[in-house]
Amino acid sequence: MIESLYDATDKLVVDDRETLMRILSDGARPFYVYLLCVPPATLHMRPFYVGIGQSDRVFSHEDEAKLETSTGRKVQEIRRIWKSGQNVVQVIDGFFAQEPWEREESLINFFGLVKDGTGILMNEQRYSPSHVREGVELRKYANDGNNLPANFIRRSTRLRPGPRVPKNSYSVYGKICKVLERDPAVTGEELVELLLDVDFSGNKSAYTKDGAVSRPWLAKYIDGGFYAKNLYIQEVGGSAK
Repeated sequence: MIESLYDATDKLVVDDRETLMRILSDGARPFYVYLLCVPPATLHMRPFYVGIGQSDRVFSHEDEAKLETSTGRKVQEIRRIWKSGQNVVQVIDGFFAQEPWEREESLINFFGLVKDGTGILMNEQRYSPSHVREGVELRKYANDGNNLPANFIRRSTRLRPGPRVPKNSYSVYGKICKVLERDPAVTGEELVELLLDVDFSGNKSAYTKDGAVSRPWLAKYIDGGFYAKNLYIQEVGGSAK
């Protein structure tokens, strides 16, 4: 297992949201790569999580750990640090004009993942290297190609907006529900095709630089809209014939 320490020389350690937001305020480089590290803050630290952020994303993991229902290795490590009377060290590796996938990937590959038995990072997801097929960025589901996945549950189900309204119209589900409001009772498969024309470049979870997304990514989100924590999508009344 890799036990390398992160060289934090010339890197920014952020302790509060205000400082970070002030640095990001000019908008020139709105993206950053960050590391959550085990204290204390020194020139060489042991990271346990790597991610890409916008706005105050780096602080969201501790917000998550405050919720009693949150689970996972990362959350457990944050709580362990708190229990020891210390604070998580949040390091900004660098700021970027576009989402720095390559830098995030290089750090993940260097330190390795606990879940894979290859290293020390507690990230739960590993994204595939970037692949463009037929002009579509397929990074998150590169191995699935750009066809609808066989396990797409709502493929033939007619859909409408759910009982819960997305927080804003710019979120992924906000954009999906906007299309459903415009074209009610479409099937999941039809909804995917309509959503291919929507620009998702502003949504971090889409992992796209040009706004185009793949069919597998859209299918996963549509099925996820039915989860109890979401309830953004519901059935019109059975499956389409």
